[in-house]
Amino acid sequence: LEEKFGSSDDKDNAAVPSLNVYQTVLIAFVEAGEYDHMNSLLTRMRRRGVRPTVFTYNSLLKICAQTARWREAVSILSQCQREPGVNPDLVTFTSTIRACARARKTDKAMEIFRVVKDMGVKMDVYCY
Repeated sequence: LEEKFGSSDDKDNAAVPSLNVYQTVLIAFVEAGEYDHMNSLLTRMRRRGVRPTVFTYNSLLKICAQTARWREAVSILSQCQREPGVNPDLVTFTSTIRACARARKTDKAMEIFRVVKDMGVKMDVYCY
């Protein structure tokens, strides 16, 4: 990957991959359970001036929800909430809740549900 994406110290490299390329690789890492690589690539892309979007995070969270990877989902949600210029949406929260529910972590799912409700996020039938 260093060859294709440059090292984290290589700021002068003119060939910066697009957000779509980064998202494709991030999704592959999540599907493979390579969360350390995913986090490293998120950091690297930010350093190279490519900002993840809510769609980036939602794509990662949907995979976590499908595979019941609740810890990773909660971590990704936290990153999304801290990302400048990114506002988590209903898909962000419901995907995280779904990952917790699929892993039978109902207390954590309900905790997130209550926080989202308290935030005033309008929920739909899917969320309930």
